[in-house]
Amino acid sequence: MNNNNIASLAREAGATPPFGSFGEGPSVGSLWECYSPLGAGVGNIIKILFNLADVLSIILPVLLSIAFMTIIERKQLAAHQRRVGPNTVG
Repeated sequence: MNNNNIASLAREAGATPPFGSFGEGPSVGSLWECYSPLGAGVGNIIKILFNLADVLSIILPVLLSIAFMTIIERKQLAAHQRRVGPNTVG
């Protein structure tokens, strides 16, 4: 017996699924809502934190690379304009 047959038999019997619809596994949010002692709000906070971590994992490396490239560029430009001194030629 596969999962579709089991789901259709359960639907015909009038059973209600604990998470989503039949044939779907539980999602992280629904597990937090069911088993969290603090209620459903914790699941939303965790989703927000994960989204924030995703955004920061992209933005921070880009900003850091731009900062370091600026430093390298300034050092190269300064090296091109370096003056040897008044008593040496070249």
